Amino acid sequence: MTDAATSTAIDETRRIALWAVPRSVSTAFERVFVERADAAVLHEPFSHAYYHGPDRLSARFGGEPPQPEHSYEAVVAEVAAPCPAPILFMKDMAYQARPVDDPDFYAGLANTFLIRDPAEALLSLHRLWPDFTIEEAGFIEQAQLFDLVTGPLEQPAVVVDATEFRNDPERLMAAYCEAVAIPHRGDALCWQPGPVEIWQAWSGWHEGAEQSAGIAPPPSPPAELPGRVAAMVELCQPHYERLHAARLRP
Repeated sequence: MTDAATSTAIDETRRIALWAVPRSVSTAFERVFVERADAAVLHEPFSHAYYHGPDRLSARFGGEPPQPEHSYEAVVAEVAAPCPAPILFMKDMAYQARPVDDPDFYAGLANTFLIRDPAEALLSLHRLWPDFTIEEAGFIEQAQLFDLVTGPLEQPAVVVDATEFRNDPERLMAAYCEAVAIPHRGDALCWQPGPVEIWQAWSGWHEGAEQSAGIAPPPSPPAELPGRVAAMVELCQPHYERLHAARLRP
């Protein structure tokens, strides 16, 4: 999937993509931008194409008919569409956007990355989807996209570690905003608990974020991992460590 139509629109909007892995506190990170009056937010638009669209790459919801409105072309057009807000913030998983292989699409975005220790992220994912695949773990595709962004596209590495963000959200968010050239809004780090409309398509995944009023401190690391999770962690660890070495260190 590569043609000129995948280029983002030329306008005054600052378009930021946060490429995360599942269960990496990415929804809480996104919640900060939901709180900002100067930002429009897209919540995992590629998830609909990956799992439900006519070009879907997963059999997870295979019993449901494909949804033509969620083609990859439609999602790319949504990301590229004119935006009335000064900032367009999109949070998604790199593996879900895998078929979009046009570098011009990514060149039109300020591409950033949110990482989390695989033992913590994959144990949390295992609780929701015990049969998650190595692709759904997300680390391999995230690292591949990082290589594209920092290599051929020559964009700076903008990587946030989720645990460090939870330990010091003010400092890390300020550093992130500086890295993507937008103003930092410290008041956006707090909000009223409650449901967020754009999260409803993935009900059950964001209960913690919905019940929160801000960025919570990290839990204790897991003491023991199920065997399958431990095997997945071993596969993902090198990719995490490579991005971790490039993380923001304010």
